[in-house]
Amino acid sequence: MDTTAATLAATSSLSLNDTPPPPQSKSLTPKTMMSADDTFPISIKILTSETREVDELDNKPFTMYILEVTQEKKTLSTLQRRYSQFFELKNATSKTTTTKNANNKFPPKQLLNKLNPKTVKLRTAQLESWMNTILQQTPTLEPILSFLEVGKSSEISAPGAVAPNLNIMDIHGRQFASSDHPNSLIIYAAASRYNFQALEKFIKPSMETIVRNNPNLNCTIVSVADLRVVPKEALAMVRPILEKVDAKNATISINNYSSTHPKTFDGFETFFVPDFSPSGDILQLIGCSDANWTFRVFMVSGGKVIGSVQSNTPDISDRCTDIMKAAIGANGNVVKGFEHGAGSLLKQGEVVVKARSKESITVTAADGGGGFGGKTVGIEFWVSSNNVVFSLLGSGGEIILPKRVIECGEGKSYKKKLSFEEGVDVGLELKFKNAGKCGRRR
Repeated sequence: MDTTAATLAATSSLSLNDTPPPPQSKSLTPKTMMSADDTFPISIKILTSETREVDELDNKPFTMYILEVTQEKKTLSTLQRRYSQFFELKNATSKTTTTKNANNKFPPKQLLNKLNPKTVKLRTAQLESWMNTILQQTPTLEPILSFLEVGKSSEISAPGAVAPNLNIMDIHGRQFASSDHPNSLIIYAAASRYNFQALEKFIKPSMETIVRNNPNLNCTIVSVADLRVVPKEALAMVRPILEKVDAKNATISINNYSSTHPKTFDGFETFFVPDFSPSGDILQLIGCSDANWTFRVFMVSGGKVIGSVQSNTPDISDRCTDIMKAAIGANGNVVKGFEHGAGSLLKQGEVVVKARSKESITVTAADGGGGFGGKTVGIEFWVSSNNVVFSLLGSGGEIILPKRVIECGEGKSYKKKLSFEEGVDVGLELKFKNAGKCGRRR
């Protein structure tokens, strides 16, 4: 039987009560962005259109319209919108009697020749005319302002606001409770199929800069996807796809971190939360109901919202980096290293894991002679020649870490840092799926 050697160790740090209290958090006042003044009319002009070859959901080519939003001859923003987004706006405003006549002039859907230049040219004129008509009739209607990204941000994500208290479930059935992460930088991000690529484009470089300077960062990223567009009958097909995509993305992030910081315990965790509800229930909880039009990101540290950005924030990458730095300054514990010594070792050793089988290694509160309540627990393991597939469960079967594929090898271990709520005893069960040898010693 083909097996590989592996070593496991679980250690516990000092109680969180032994750490100094964090400094009082400070909010970061956002830069001024152009916003609408309802005393002057807003208008739009479709400057051009482009054929894009990739659709993030169904891999079909589509037309993107480039809009300029103006007020009193001043440009408020330049946006990119698809026909389907205009169509969703029409539906969102259809219950308003004042837009009924305008909606009758909305260009109809077409099954054929959608990318034909003549069709696109006609649609461009029709969409621009329709949009300006409803702007004249209902200039302050919330869906319209959100569509144009000139609406006001929610008070939930306003700098200085009390951080939202959430208890939601991710795509893997894992529970996220914000109260379990008092010493983490929590990043909430909301986006839709239309704008998540633009969100990733700016946030990845910002995160890389912060992590490079703060490898001990404790960071929890909660990504909420606006998937209200997915019909109920398609959920059974869509959910498994999203699970695989999220697992793949998480695996890439984990292995990149381990390669870059081999001696540091990984304090990052991600929760991907799809919102399929017709009314966007989860999006409402974080004040991002308009994620279909504009992506939003806000950061929490020390129990307060430190700052936020959205699609049309000026210098968004620099702005995001500044907010992260302010969040770290607001609570020094978010960059606190994993402190442990020989006396804090809970369990280590080896155990043989048969090919294509599962072997559990359980660490309970009793193993620590006092439990994990209010402590940080570190888990480290390695395999001699293979990658390892593992998951981490609580003693009650609850998911703490979904299945991950880790690149390990001789002298290359995976180190994971986990924090638990003060006063709560936690049993950990580490499950390995693939063949290997993992030791156990009290």
